[in-house]
Formats: sequence, structure tokens, C-alpha cells
Amino acid sequence: MPEGRVLLATFSEPLAHALRASIRRLVGNEPRLLERMEVQAMNGLGVRLYQAQIGPVKLASRADVDAHLREASKAVVSVNWWKSVVRVVSRPVDYAAACTTARSR
Repeated sequence: MPEGRVLLATFSEPLAHALRASIRRLVGNEPRLLERMEVQAMNGLGVRLYQAQIGPVKLASRADVDAHLREASKAVVSVNWWKSVVRVVSRPVDYAAACTTARSR
């Protein structure tokens, strides 16, 4: 694959920067080889792919994230409350016991 391209992806921008520098040193006198190599941190790679496929990236503000987390946590509390109230009945004998308990209240 003489004309292939190489993408080296990492989760850390500082590591991506260090890897770029190391690669430049390794291929110093072969600039065409360097042109075919790319090092990206995952967040930058994600932004680049999103822009190429969908369009401009609009990141949520901290206030928006906080509001969504607050709203989601209400749903979790609601689900937990529902699970504590509703009894899962999978066998007929459990159904009969649940009906008897409900009628005796």
C-alpha cells in the first residue's frame, strides 16, 4: 500500500501533539510520507467527521447540559418510584397473591 494513508487516533490531545512531533522526527527527510500520516485526538476527529457528514457543530452550553441532566434525573426518580409501586407478576400464582392482597386493602 505505497500510497495509503495512516490515521493514528488517541483520546488525549497532548498525546496526539507528542505523537505528531515524534512522527515528524522519524520521517524527517521524507515529506511525502509525512503528508500521508495524520494524528488526531478523538474529540477533534469526531468534530471533523461530523462537519464533513452533517455540517457545522453546535455544542450545547453548560446551562443546557445542566438543564437536560436535571430533567433526566426527574425521569429516573419517576421510574424508580414506579418500580417501587408496581409489582412484576409473571406467574399465575403471583397474580393470584397480588389480587388477594389488593382486595384485602
